[in-house]
Amino acid sequence: MFFATEIPVKTITEEEFVEQMVLWLSGNKNSCILQENRIVDIYKDCGDIIGENGEELQIREVKKDGFLNGIGFRHNFPDNDERIWRTEVVYKQALLPSQPNLLRFRSTCIAQKIGTKIEFPKKPYFLENILKMNWGGNDNFFQVQDQPIWLCNGNEDVDKARLLFSGGVTSCLPVVYISSVNSERWFWKRSVIERMAFDLGGIAHIVVEPNREFSVIANEGKERLQVARGDVAVVLPSGEVIKIFYINRGEQNPRKLFESICNFSKKIRNQLPSEGWDWADLQECVLRSRMQSDDINEKVFYEEEIKTLREKILQLEDEKRSNSNEYIQERKNEVHEKIFPFQNIQELYDGEIIDRLKYISDICKSDNAISDLDSRSRYIFSRISAYKGKSKGLKKILDEIKNSTSDNENLSVRVSDFLLRHGYIKKSNKNHIVMEADEDYGGLMNITIPKTPSDYRAGMNLNGQIQKALGLSNLKKKIIF
Repeated sequence: MFFATEIPVKTITEEEFVEQMVLWLSGNKNSCILQENRIVDIYKDCGDIIGENGEELQIREVKKDGFLNGIGFRHNFPDNDERIWRTEVVYKQALLPSQPNLLRFRSTCIAQKIGTKIEFPKKPYFLENILKMNWGGNDNFFQVQDQPIWLCNGNEDVDKARLLFSGGVTSCLPVVYISSVNSERWFWKRSVIERMAFDLGGIAHIVVEPNREFSVIANEGKERLQVARGDVAVVLPSGEVIKIFYINRGEQNPRKLFESICNFSKKIRNQLPSEGWDWADLQECVLRSRMQSDDINEKVFYEEEIKTLREKILQLEDEKRSNSNEYIQERKNEVHEKIFPFQNIQELYDGEIIDRLKYISDICKSDNAISDLDSRSRYIFSRISAYKGKSKGLKKILDEIKNSTSDNENLSVRVSDFLLRHGYIKKSNKNHIVMEADEDYGGLMNITIPKTPSDYRAGMNLNGQIQKALGLSNLKKKIIF
């Protein structure tokens, strides 16, 4: 298992790079490499240090015409569970002003024997500190940082959001685009979104739209944002939406959804191509530079070259295994989608589609509407009808309706807020509030909410009106009762 990313950075000198490396090593309380008191020597001679515990540190640099071209290190740390934690950081300095300086990270958990449990490496603190010091460079429109990018109302950011979904806003990192549920409200609190930006700093940009009105304006053109109402999209630099996380379908638990987005973003960044150098590239450049300057004889050069190529092959095999496991999971997802091809239908609650299929099958069965079906179709139909599963989502949404209509005080505010979270937008706000279904939620009826309830039964009447408009009145009788 490995973690990999690459970011554009501001210009870094050799001294600054080594200083950050030493700071990173000193933060590892189990590391003994700094006790060797040879960091100065290793920087001077570009050699290796091996500690008493088997810990190993290598540093390499290459210059061209006296100017730094690249510098990097590899750190191998053995633990007590027969594993090696390998971290590689390589800085490639731009040769032309129009090119970016690139900093590449790769962390790997390597098993030393069969049966050893390996884990997914965490983002190295080295990267966190680089961003903390504001050394992140510009990734086209966005600076690489560990803070969210809060879009503002206005033509400039609206155009930027549109361009994000057509490609060109970034060239290195993917974007996690968080749409607004309604006016200045998202699925998570601001502090949680800031935490996501910190966790994904150097892995993905976190872009947050300001409010629902921003999304409506942005969608007035030919190009649509593809997400709305709190949903979250992961967008590649090319503008391709690689995945959408729907807040009203699947995992609605905020913490689990947070983790799913972070894990998916890390996996995607692992698979994106690299323009910078990895450790093997740096090794090869160092060897060729030494060969040209007669610092190394031909035999040693080819031995080192073969060693570097072997390491590169092992790295590629590791990536292939990792991608194969992900491919298997993707194939499972494809099979699931073929069996259940309704992924693009917005659900009012988690499990709505299954509930309605069950309801439809029961209605058809009672009306003897299946008599003209062939035997195979009747069999499939009977399996759907015999399905005993009950979604928890239906009872949950009914409880939400009950809570929002239980008290006439602030009735219009509470009901409006509930409907805005379940596929509705405000159509009119004059004498009464008229709520209309969003175009992504077909089949829902308009709902009129009185601003001033006429009597004590207003909440109860509105409860029934909402259930009917959402198509829940008869559904609950078949599914729950």
